[in-house]
Amino acid sequence: MGILICTDRAELNPTKDRIGSIYIHIPFCKERCLYCDFYSNKTGNLQSRIASYIEAIEKDYFSYRSSIGTIGTIYIGGGTPSAIPSDSLHNLLKFLQENLLMNSGCEFTIEANPESVSSEFLKVIREYNAINRISIGVQSLDDRILSALGRIHNRADVLKALENIYENGIENINVDFIIGVTDDTKKFITDIRTLIDNFPINHLSAYILTVNRNRGRLRKFLKIEEETITNQYIQLHNLLHKYGFTHYEVSNYARSGYESRHNLNYWQNGLYVGLGASASGYIVSGEGKRIRYKNISDYDKYIHGINHNEKLYDEYEVIDEKKFINETIMLGMRTIGGIDIGLMKERMSKKEFEVFITKAEALNKDGYLQMDQHTISPTLKGFLFNNFIIRELFI
Repeated sequence: MGILICTDRAELNPTKDRIGSIYIHIPFCKERCLYCDFYSNKTGNLQSRIASYIEAIEKDYFSYRSSIGTIGTIYIGGGTPSAIPSDSLHNLLKFLQENLLMNSGCEFTIEANPESVSSEFLKVIREYNAINRISIGVQSLDDRILSALGRIHNRADVLKALENIYENGIENINVDFIIGVTDDTKKFITDIRTLIDNFPINHLSAYILTVNRNRGRLRKFLKIEEETITNQYIQLHNLLHKYGFTHYEVSNYARSGYESRHNLNYWQNGLYVGLGASASGYIVSGEGKRIRYKNISDYDKYIHGINHNEKLYDEYEVIDEKKFINETIMLGMRTIGGIDIGLMKERMSKKEFEVFITKAEALNKDGYLQMDQHTISPTLKGFLFNNFIIRELFI
């Protein structure tokens, strides 16, 4: 799809529903990981462009300001937000604190990599203490695997970063791991247990590595058997259950009260504004149309567009009723909260609903789903075969 351009800000100004979640994309990293599909660029000598990029994000915010209500969640992701110059991060956080009305329990997350959790980064975080959650890209505690993935941190960096974060008073921490990068399941589980035993981890995300067969050095990971990956997924589920974690989403585990509220808003098909190059958003227009968009994945073009009152998109789609229903199914089947049967009955035609329920009952019988009068939700088996059950339930 080519670049989509819109200069009519009224079209983009959702006035019907007040939005309480904001995502900000920082597309800069010290190094680009071999497996990463997110839009990012090496920081290198880009300090002045990063400063201009932050200014563009601030300008972009004002195009949505009238539609944004009290903020319940903010998520600064990337890229590596912790890798940008401290003065740029300072300016962004200062702007957000001065311009957003955050509720008293606002969940404010920033992503960081272990090697960039510096004293300067933590100083800025302390200064703007609205940030109360950090998501750390650990991925593995095996130095050989980290190197093979193109990561520039090691096990020692992870431990030091966690110590420094906790010492600075932030206790709501997510750690990211990747499943399927080793055939040594025992060591994989032991490493995670070691981390949980030594730090008060309250949230863990674990994603199965997806490797493009043409992606050079990563092809070695294709040799890991699917059975091994499935076994790691199940053993991790069992381990975290013993430690009091709930497996509340396909790839996410949390102790009670530490679920990612920002991500839950995504999975519940909630509205959010996306700011920055490659950021996605979901809004309702003044005409009541649901719109999903993805900003252009080019920070220079994003800056130029914002400065010339143009919105540049990679994707811009009005969500019709069928698409809305299927998105609700897809997102709901990712979580233990599942799908509201009443909502499906309300939004589907009689025939569509009958087919939907028949398929759901068959999946329930085969152990993929659990059902009661009000809700359909995935079992552990349903999580393992998530794409399959979603395809089956689509109308």
